[in-house]
Amino acid sequence: MFSYINDQTGFAGGDKFENEAEVRDYFNDVNNLFTDGEPIPQNILDEMAQMVIDNGWWMRSVEPFEKEEI
Repeated sequence: MFSYINDQTGFAGGDKFENEAEVRDYFNDVNNLFTDGEPIPQNILDEMAQMVIDNGWWMRSVEPFEKEEI
């Protein structure tokens, strides 16, 4: 799944994320960064961002981000 999400969004092509907010900001801006093809629906991008967060992919911390309490 990492490769699929990266192929669609390029999230692992830059600096590693520092925190959950950076992940969400990146995935909120994906359609502005990549103009080729059809835009990805935001609900799908949100799911991708959550998967990146849940798995701790492409972040400076080795452990996945802690879930924020609401």
